[in-house]
This record gives sequence, C-alpha cells and structure tokens, in this order.
Amino acid sequence: MSVFALTLVRMGWRASVPPPKSAEMPAWMQFGAKIGRWTIYLLLLLVPLTAVFGACLEGHPLTLLGLAVIQPWVVQSRQFGLDLADIHGWLGNALVWFAGAHAIVALYYHF
Repeated sequence: MSVFALTLVRMGWRASVPPPKSAEMPAWMQFGAKIGRWTIYLLLLLVPLTAVFGACLEGHPLTLLGLAVIQPWVVQSRQFGLDLADIHGWLGNALVWFAGAHAIVALYYHF
C-alpha cells in the first residue's frame, strides 16, 4: 500500500510540476525514455493492485502498517486470487528488470 500511495503522489507531482529541461538528445532517445518512464509508472501501479486484489480474492485481510486490518471486500475466488498472485510475481520481476535497465541506460547517457 505504501508503494501504491507513493506512486500516486509521484504521478500527481509529475503531472503538476513540469520536469527540468534535459540535455539535448536524439528524438528516439527521448521517445524511449518516455516509454520506459511510463512503463515503470504502470508497473508501480499494477504490482500493488494485483497483490491487494489477489489477497482479497483468496480471503486474506489487508493490514496497513499493523495499524488497521481491512477484511476482504470482494467475493472469494481462490483460483482467480492465485492467478493474480502469479501475475503479481511476473509484474514484480518485470518492474525490477525495467528499473535496472532504466538505471543502466541513465548511467550510459550520463557518462
């Protein structure tokens, strides 16, 4: 839930405050950077959502930093919850790979 909340804050910040001007780079690099950035944002939204919905569908309560417990609010479907858990794992792996590739490309471009 923290990742989801911070992602929403970051996307709101990005929408309201324009990013600083970057150095000149070819159009294909700008396009690739934009696609990569929005792919990471999309994954940052989908990973926690699939975790929360998968847990709810399996009947697990959602705990918020140990302070609150939210009981499942959807009709249980264990198989669909397990399928979402698999998707969650794949999306999490994709996020790690995209973030790593993003860091490597940023370092390449910087140096």
